[in-house]
Formats: sequence, C-alpha cells, structure tokens
Amino acid sequence: MEYEGILLVPLIMGIVELAKHIGMPKRYGSLLSTVIGIIFGMLYLYPEDLKKGFIFGLVIGLTGPGLYTTAKNTIQQLRKK
Repeated sequence: MEYEGILLVPLIMGIVELAKHIGMPKRYGSLLSTVIGIIFGMLYLYPEDLKKGFIFGLVIGLTGPGLYTTAKNTIQQLRKK
C-alpha cells in the first residue's frame, strides 16, 4: 500500500457524503466508511492477504471520519475568532 491507500481516503469520504445526501442518517457515516474501507482493503489493496487487507482497510476507513471531524472542528474554531 503505497499511494493507493492514501488515495482511497477521499474516495471513501465522497461515497459516504453521497450516501448522506441520498438519505442515509448521518450517525451511520463512520460505520459505512469503516465497512467500505475494509472492503477496499481486502478486495483491492491486499486480495492475497485478507488479514493485512482487513487491517489496512480498517485504518483507511477510520481515517476519513477522523479527517472530516478534525477539519470541521478547526473551521468552527476559526470562525469563532
């Protein structure tokens, strides 16, 4: 996993945002991101090693919501000042 994993993070974030706009409740966004990350990790990044794919997919799936939350909180703090 060189650049492919990093490039999957914004793709997963986009898929989750699309699902929210379609009607999925926002509270399921992190769960969907994690599941999609695991699927990409196991089927795309490391199809030959499912354990490795699961772990890297989990990391990729959890990175998206963390990045989104951090950016949102930073912007809110900057707007207050």
